[in-house]
Amino acid sequence: MVVDFRRNRSPQAPVTIDGEEVEVVGTYKYLGVHLDNKLNWSSNTSAVFKRGQSRLYFLRKLRSFGVCTKLLWTFYQSVVASAIFYSVVCWGNSINKTAINKLNKLVKKAGSVIGLKLDTLEVVAEKLTLNKLLAVMDNASHPLHCAVEKQRSTFSGRLRQLCCAKERRNCDTAISFGINKVLSYLSYLSRTNNLSLNVDKTKEKVVDFRRTRRYHSPLHIDGSTVEIVRSTKFLGVHLAEDLTWSLNTSTITQKAQQRLYFLRRLRKAHLPPSILTTFYRGTIESILSSCITAWFGNCTASDHKSLQQVVRTAEKIIGVSLPTITDRYTKRCIRKTTSIVDDHTHPSHTLFTTHTPHTHSSPSSRLEK
Repeated sequence: MVVDFRRNRSPQAPVTIDGEEVEVVGTYKYLGVHLDNKLNWSSNTSAVFKRGQSRLYFLRKLRSFGVCTKLLWTFYQSVVASAIFYSVVCWGNSINKTAINKLNKLVKKAGSVIGLKLDTLEVVAEKLTLNKLLAVMDNASHPLHCAVEKQRSTFSGRLRQLCCAKERRNCDTAISFGINKVLSYLSYLSRTNNLSLNVDKTKEKVVDFRRTRRYHSPLHIDGSTVEIVRSTKFLGVHLAEDLTWSLNTSTITQKAQQRLYFLRRLRKAHLPPSILTTFYRGTIESILSSCITAWFGNCTASDHKSLQQVVRTAEKIIGVSLPTITDRYTKRCIRKTTSIVDDHTHPSHTLFTTHTPHTHSSPSSRLEK
């Protein structure tokens, strides 16, 4: 099921598992609730209405047999209402007025059959939501217990409404609490399999683009606090908390400049330019172009200038013209794209389409933009 709210919807490539395409559906039933790709609960409302109508038939049949009102009400609560108000906590406050009126008609029909005034959809949804909140507050092991408990009034014990942005920091606490629960479970699985998590090598990096950054409570593994870092190194690439590549560029430039020293030593040994070029490509250019397809396209102009400065310095040492860092990036991207297009088993193969121009010249293929 694909959820796409863009105005110009493009066809999505199907997901494949072991060579077989997964069917793309507009609605999907999960735990008795119908989810649709528009997220408006219309399919779920229609299914609930249809199910409630079919069960009203049995309620009318019971009344025709002269069953008392008390038994009819018990049958309604256990058979009809359980179908209409199933998981109403999830969707009851998100459906439109038309759907609410449609379901309330079923409730009114059931009330006329029984001879009693029954609670509407809004009343039942409010009651069940309140019961759910009380259950979360009474269960200290629930992941949302900490966030809900902090909204309890110290004077009356009632829940307070989130009236300003400052009070919504409890959501951050709930998220941190949930992550800690996951880490505790991972630690438990590791111990049961004779493994252990290395807390010293585990780092936490927080990406927060809000204007007023709040304090983030640290994570814990087996009682030890996980260190919060501003940047981390993954597969040779430095990832910063602000998602910029300046740190990665400066690290690469510094490492490449250190190796320029050996290039100068080789030139003093009067080696030919061909050997110097081979040394440059194997020692210096390999550093400058490491994972270049991942980060170079999002670098700033200043980062491009500092990288190209290393290439110009190498050109002066060797005495020949070398390809610019932009040329290396373009060639790497083309080579990577070509390998994906030629490999039908690659996960991103379906994202690329080839276009063959209808001309009288020799046939050629190119990628569509």
